[in-house]
Amino acid sequence: MHRSSSILFLCPEEPNPSACPAFIKWQSPGAKYILTVCTGSLILARTGLLNGMRATTNKAAFRIVQNPPPGSD
Repeated sequence: MHRSSSILFLCPEEPNPSACPAFIKWQSPGAKYILTVCTGSLILARTGLLNGMRATTNKAAFRIVQNPPPGSD
């Protein structure tokens, strides 16, 4: 069964959608590209997909990405 897309694009409306990280982890193994805008980098960071990589985010969310609140992993 083919379950993933070659391109996964995230355009979050809020920085903490609860189902997103699980969906991204499920789709990411087959994705050639994973793209995001705004606070989507916060969601990607929570999946572990940005570990060891350089990334950027919306300047309003920068401190949240650097120091996520307790329980947000």
